[in-house]
Amino acid sequence: MKKQKHFMVDFIFTLSLFGVFAVSALLVVVIGANVYRSTVSTQEANAVKRISLAYIAEKIRQNDASGNIRVGDVEGEPALILDSTYGDDTYSTYIYTYEGSLRELFVKSSAEPALMAGQAITDVSSFSIEQASEQLYRITVSDEQDNILSMYVNTKSI
Repeated sequence: MKKQKHFMVDFIFTLSLFGVFAVSALLVVVIGANVYRSTVSTQEANAVKRISLAYIAEKIRQNDASGNIRVGDVEGEPALILDSTYGDDTYSTYIYTYEGSLRELFVKSSAEPALMAGQAITDVSSFSIEQASEQLYRITVSDEQDNILSMYVNTKSI
């Protein structure tokens, strides 16, 4: 009888110790999964903003010639306007936001640009560009959580 009681106490202790270990392991996995999900979400949001800024900076560098880069608007929305000449015709590339996307529109300079006509590039909630000096542009984008990222781009042409 004494031996059976001692065996029962050992069994219950071992089972409860295993239960505590299992619950602890489960909690560690759940906490780790939440931390991972949060980290991935933050990295994705930052990547979208960085990609949009890098895209705009590269477009400015590609069109870096005297008088080819302007700050303007498309139907009241701030826009970066990049002019280029092909043959005898002049074309303009407009980069702006519309319906939560950074968009690009390539049209003849004589044509009137329309917000809805542009091709969506990436998701951003807002975009602004300002000419900080003769050769310096400040580009700012933000996402749906109002996280703002800015970048300065210097042009070489005057």
